[in-house]
Amino acid sequence: MNRIICCLALLSACIPEPPAPDAGIVLDMGQPDASVDAGEPEAGPLDTGPPPDTGPVEPPCDRNTVKFGPDCPEEGCRYGDSCGETGCGQYLCSTEGTLECFFDEANICGGCDELDDSAGQPGDTCGAHGCGTVICNADATATICPDDHPRNVCGGCATRITSNAKQCLDDSDCINTNQPCGNDGDCYEGHTCAPTGFCRAPCIQDENNPFSGRFCSPGGPCSSSLDQCGTGETRCGRDGERMVCFRGRSTTSCGGCDRCIVWRAEMDQRFAGSYILNGTVAVIENVRDNPSRHVLVFDPLRLGEGADALPQTSVYILNEQNRGYPLGTFARASAGRPPDYADSWSVPTIAFTGESWRVVLHDAYLGIISEGLLTPVESP
Repeated sequence: MNRIICCLALLSACIPEPPAPDAGIVLDMGQPDASVDAGEPEAGPLDTGPPPDTGPVEPPCDRNTVKFGPDCPEEGCRYGDSCGETGCGQYLCSTEGTLECFFDEANICGGCDELDDSAGQPGDTCGAHGCGTVICNADATATICPDDHPRNVCGGCATRITSNAKQCLDDSDCINTNQPCGNDGDCYEGHTCAPTGFCRAPCIQDENNPFSGRFCSPGGPCSSSLDQCGTGETRCGRDGERMVCFRGRSTTSCGGCDRCIVWRAEMDQRFAGSYILNGTVAVIENVRDNPSRHVLVFDPLRLGEGADALPQTSVYILNEQNRGYPLGTFARASAGRPPDYADSWSVPTIAFTGESWRVVLHDAYLGIISEGLLTPVESP
C-alpha cells in the first residue's frame, strides 16, 4: 500500500502543469504577397472625360498687346497709346494681365508733362514791377511772366493812363496857381516852389507811352478842356490807374468860376472808424453851366486804417425806399497819396427835393459803411 502511494506521488511530480488559457497565437506571416489584394480596391484619378472648350487662351499682356472696345479706334488700342479724358493717360499692362489706362492726369496748364511753375501759378502777379500776370506757355510745360512793365505815374499798372493834365514842354508850364508856397516844403513831394510863389509840378513823360507827349505830373494844373477856369489840379484815382481833374470847372450855374456847391451830406462813422471817419463830407457841385454838369465828390475825405480793403464798395444816392442812382465804384485808397483826394462821380441833373435823399457807401461784404443825408446849400 505504501508502495502504491509512493508511486502515485512520484508520478504526479513528473507530470507538467497544464498551460494557461490560450490568448491567441501570433503568427509571423512575413511580407504580404503583392499579388494578393485582400482589401478594398486601390483609389486612383477620377476620369471625368475631356476638359470643356473655353476658347483660345489669352496671350500674356506685353508691348504687342492690342485692346478693342468702345474707347478704342477701329484698329484697337495698343500698349503705350495715350488715353483718358485728359489724353495724358497711357495704356499699360495691369497686374491682372490686361491692358488698362493709367496716369490720366493733366497739369494745371492742361499739359501732360511735369510743369515748371517757378514763375508762379497762373493768374498770380509777377515781375520786378509787379505788373505782370503769370500765364502758361504755349506747350503747357511751364508758367511764364511775359508782360511785366514799369508802373504808371499814379503807381498803378495801366499802360495807357489818361492824364487829364496840362500838356507841357518843361516844368515852367506846370505851375499850380491854386497852391501858394514859401518854400519847397509847402508843396507835394517832388514839386518845387517857383519864384512866383506857387508850387510847380514836374513835366513828365509816361515811359509806357513814349509817343503820348509830355504832361504835368499829379498835383499840377489840369487840361484846359476840363478846367477852363484854372481852378483844378490833377490827382491820381484811388486805384492808381487814372488821373482826375480835382475841382476843375468851367463857368458854373452860380455865375463865374467860383465853386458852386448845391448839395452836401455829412457822412457818418461806422465800424469804429475803420473805413470812413467823422468829418468826411460828400458835396454835389455844378462844374459847368452849359450844358449843365453836376458831380459828387468827397471833400474832405477822411479814411480809416482799413480803407485799403474796400475794393468792392460803391457810391449811391438813395431815397427813403432805397431806390435811386448808382454812381460808381468807390475804390480803395492808394498808399502814399494825399488823404483828402477824391474821384468825382457824375450826378443826374435833378433836384433832390420832395423826399429825403442820402449818399450811401455800400460794401458788397460789409453792407453800409457810411451814409449821410443830403441837404441843400444856398447859392452865393
